[in-house]
Amino acid sequence: MFQLKNIESTLIKLSAYLQFLNARKCPQLIVYGFSNNKAIWKHVQTLENDSYEYYNGWVLKHDDMKLQKIWNKFCEIWSCENDKESLQIILHWYNEANKKRISLEGRIVLIQNALELMFNWLISEKFEYVSANDANSMSAAAKIGFLLSFFQIDSKISDDLLELRKYAKEYNHINSPETFVNIRNSIVHSTQKKRKRLETLSEQAKKEALNLGIWYVEILLLKLLGYEGLYHNRCTGMNTYEAKDKI
Repeated sequence: MFQLKNIESTLIKLSAYLQFLNARKCPQLIVYGFSNNKAIWKHVQTLENDSYEYYNGWVLKHDDMKLQKIWNKFCEIWSCENDKESLQIILHWYNEANKKRISLEGRIVLIQNALELMFNWLISEKFEYVSANDANSMSAAAKIGFLLSFFQIDSKISDDLLELRKYAKEYNHINSPETFVNIRNSIVHSTQKKRKRLETLSEQAKKEALNLGIWYVEILLLKLLGYEGLYHNRCTGMNTYEAKDKI
């Protein structure tokens, strides 16, 4: 017979997985223990749960998506303590960046935190392609570009991100990581020049930058988990939650 204390670690892992699927914290609220098909105990969870404001994730609501494979890979990653810790923090920033009540500027900063951690975790620590010293000397744009290249993801700005493409062209950016990081740096490193640049940036361009940053995290995690199939690409379907793309 399973006791609650014996499955608590599994429940935490499942909650993290559901957080990635739902783009918000949605742990199991009530857990039952069964013996011989009869409920013999019930536990009401007190874990943090996000209110259901809206859905803004990668899972297609009305499609039969095959998610068992990535659950198995998720469990494999979770079994390593450093991998689990890194994944938990990345999902935390991903979750926070998806919250409407936080300003666009704040969410852009938060999602870059997740991307820089992802580089340090995967490229520097796990796969050891870059030493810690070299990683410290790399720009944020170079780190994101390295991640995209490593997982064979196109670094061009989607044709649907019209305002972001205009901004990139105006400042002669060579790829989407440079554009995203440039906007983030204009928010964080508020020199007079960068403040003026930020003032001219439209709200739509900020929304597109945010969607680009969150998409980076989603597509990188999906690649890491070995997902193959359709998903909602927020950069090509900003006006509908059913716009599909394929990995």
